[in-house]
Amino acid sequence: MALSIKDQKTDQLARRLANMTGEKLTAAITTALRERIERLEREQAQEKVMESVREISRKFKERVGVRCSSMDHGELLCDETGLPK
Repeated sequence: MALSIKDQKTDQLARRLANMTGEKLTAAITTALRERIERLEREQAQEKVMESVREISRKFKERVGVRCSSMDHGELLCDETGLPK
């Protein structure tokens, strides 16, 4: 299959990358595309994890019903002697 790059700047970038890496043009383009896809997949996976954490946090906040921060969570978890409630 053929890939026709009609944009001069894109062609220059691809050739510059190939020169920098010592790869043939096709290999340089393939590697660049693969690396970008992998990076985007990692970012999307991280965003899904963060969305899950936000959802868990939202549900926790609804259940606890009180405002808490990292400094005052101990009183929600432990009694006055420091033992778990």
